[in-house]
Amino acid sequence: MFHLDDLRRSSHLVAVGRKEVIVSFIAALLLLAFSIYFFLVSVSLMSYPQPKVTASLLALIIGFVCLSGALNLFKATLYSRVASKEEEKT
Repeated sequence: MFHLDDLRRSSHLVAVGRKEVIVSFIAALLLLAFSIYFFLVSVSLMSYPQPKVTASLLALIIGFVCLSGALNLFKATLYSRVASKEEEKT
């Protein structure tokens, strides 16, 4: 489990500016939209008159990978913002 104390103790912590936060949130939103697109492609490939199972499973896996990347990017950005605000207070 990842804790804020571990993040504060890390020596490679850099200050996160407003520009970096905005860019990372935009990248995470793009990944999220990309994953939703692949989920919809997966469903549409399954609903053809002759289902394309391999292609739909591949689209589903790509969608899950993009979703995982988006959520990890959101989480990392939030952790770095909290750590930098905690560092500003001290």
